[in-house]
Amino acid sequence: MDSIDNVLNEVASLVGKNYVVQDLETLTFYSTDIFSTANEQAVAIIRPGNADELIQVSPVSYTHLTLPTILLV
Repeated sequence: MDSIDNVLNEVASLVGKNYVVQDLETLTFYSTDIFSTANEQAVAIIRPGNADELIQVSPVSYTHLTLPTILLV
């Protein structure tokens, strides 16, 4: 099993490390909806810049579903 750091490094190599967000404020924002806070907080927010990056990142995220939550926005 890959570590979350390895997966995030792989994703960062695809979209750029500035688009892999891990600050607590942003993670909390994306782990909350209008009615409640999620039971689990995301470990990273991935912001692909275009459809091609989304296409490249999606299989990486899918392959590692056993890892904590990674959100694509």
